[in-house]
Order: sequence, then C-alpha cells, then structure tokens
Amino acid sequence: LLRRYSFLFPKWFQEKISDIARYSRDLSHNRGPAMYGDEEAEIPPSELYDEKDSEEAIVKARVVLELCLKLFEEKASSLE
Repeated sequence: LLRRYSFLFPKWFQEKISDIARYSRDLSHNRGPAMYGDEEAEIPPSELYDEKDSEEAIVKARVVLELCLKLFEEKASSLE
C-alpha cells in the first residue's frame, strides 16, 4: 500500500519508500521466529538469531521511525 500511495507523500519520503517497504517486510518476516523460535522444529529464538541480527533489526526500525517522525513533524508544522 505504501508504494501504491507514494504520490501522497513528499518527494524526500517517496525516495525512501523502497527502503521502508524492504525493512518492514524483513522485520515482519522475522518477528514470529524472533519471539517464538521455530515451533515445529523446536528451535528457540536464541538459536535462530544472534546479537548482530537484533542490532540490524534495531537499525532498520530506527530508520523507519526517524523518517516517520520527520514526516509527522513536517505535516504538523504545516497545520499550525
């Protein structure tokens, strides 16, 4: 949906939509296994992911958060 409605966003945000979509897909894909492990194979999350994986997830989430905060602040200031 983000890509479909990209025209609604400022140019600087549009340029980041591919990254946001990729990060969102990656984080979403790994959320279940990171929380519960591989239940079928009975592998706990600690054996599937390491500290580097968590650091990469934090970086991706932080990038998306910062972009969304900038977008929010820009929109909020235009309403004043």
